[in-house]
Amino acid sequence: MKTFLFVANRGFALTSSRLGIFKSLKRSGHNVVVCVGLDAHVEKLQELGITVEEISVDRGGLSALRDVHLFIRLAKLYRKWKPAVIHNFHAKPIVFGALASLVVPRAKVVNNFEGLGFPFVSKGVMYRLSLIAFKIALYRSSQNVFLNYDDLDLFLSKGIVSSSKATLVFSPGVDVEKFRPSKEKELASINVVMAGRLLWSKGVKEFCFAAKEIKKDHPEVRFLIAGEWDLHHSDSIDKKSLQSLVDKCGVEFLGYVNDMPALLDETYCFVLPTKYREGVPRVVLEAQSSGVPVITTNVPGCRHAVIDGQTGYIVEPGDHKSLSQSIDRLIISRELRKEFSENAIARATSQFDTKIVTEKQLDVYRELGFSIIS
Repeated sequence: MKTFLFVANRGFALTSSRLGIFKSLKRSGHNVVVCVGLDAHVEKLQELGITVEEISVDRGGLSALRDVHLFIRLAKLYRKWKPAVIHNFHAKPIVFGALASLVVPRAKVVNNFEGLGFPFVSKGVMYRLSLIAFKIALYRSSQNVFLNYDDLDLFLSKGIVSSSKATLVFSPGVDVEKFRPSKEKELASINVVMAGRLLWSKGVKEFCFAAKEIKKDHPEVRFLIAGEWDLHHSDSIDKKSLQSLVDKCGVEFLGYVNDMPALLDETYCFVLPTKYREGVPRVVLEAQSSGVPVITTNVPGCRHAVIDGQTGYIVEPGDHKSLSQSIDRLIISRELRKEFSENAIARATSQFDTKIVTEKQLDVYRELGFSIIS
């Protein structure tokens, strides 16, 4: 029996679309250990018989004391479990997890890049430091999984990874059974929805400005933001600023929403006007799988998740005028929404289904010499 050890920021990151991987590993007779920040989703992992080890990952940027503590904690866990495979998700687990893996030199190290985030938007000092950190850490890697073409091309062009140690598994996957359209019905209101972490770079301001513009001619349209606070992040939105913005623009703030399928079931179009360097935003895939047209931006991780003019629209980041025009086209045209909806469902089913993505992830382990049952 081999031990596969997974490292991620928190439980949600692994329960949202990776449970199929864990189930296959367990069926194949392997032991699964997950090292995550504890949250409400950890219980799902434990119900599968997965061992959960608590770690603390500061997602807000560099924090010398906490980052050193993370490194030491991971090194101790690696010595304890002596894993055959260490699979890291997100920036800090990748960097510190890969470095800590030196204590188990025989372990295969796999890294999943879920999006490069804020440092790769600003391209300042943190961008340069991140490139150096990744180059050092990935020297130890056996394989690196990228979710979009842009991140893969960047790491290849900078010489951070070689082509033999880089693979593309487009999207984290979406549960097409959970996120599926209900029977066509007349909605009680015209809802335009944005969902995501409450960071300025996610395009909250642009969404609100677009709402204000559209409400001049369509006061009946409801603009809703569903979001999770991330107050430790350097780009976080404070509660007072958000309240002022939504009040000024006539937007409703829902807070964190547990039941996204229900919300998407009442949505005319979904909007993610991000400037953030995404992996592939899971919520964009969930919306399309639910038959909701999506408007997003021409940034890594988003530009390939939506087909412009077929499943939704792509606009330039920061351009709230183009954003409002695209929203306007969708809310006034039932035929256009229906066409985009049908295209989005077909694409989600054929390309983004969690079962398809899970099989591609399992192939990474197989290529490293491990026997895995689907």
